[in-house]
Amino acid sequence: MVEMFREIGISDGAIRQTPDRYEFTQAEHDAAARWKAEHMRDPDWVAALQSGKMVGPSDNRRDPRRDKMLANIILTGNIKAV
Repeated sequence: MVEMFREIGISDGAIRQTPDRYEFTQAEHDAAARWKAEHMRDPDWVAALQSGKMVGPSDNRRDPRRDKMLANIILTGNIKAV
């Protein structure tokens, strides 16, 4: 699984925050849920996700697979107790 993360450009720092190693705040969880819901409703973003194409302005190209995986890491993680 770590190799898959690296293949789509997820940093070792983010990999260390995978659910079994890190707890997220409720605010981080909520922000990730909003981000994912918004992007999954965007047909252009979903098409780029499915085709593996980069998205965004030329000076900030992003891989939708990476972005979705980062959101999923947060969404499947534990929420810190207050």
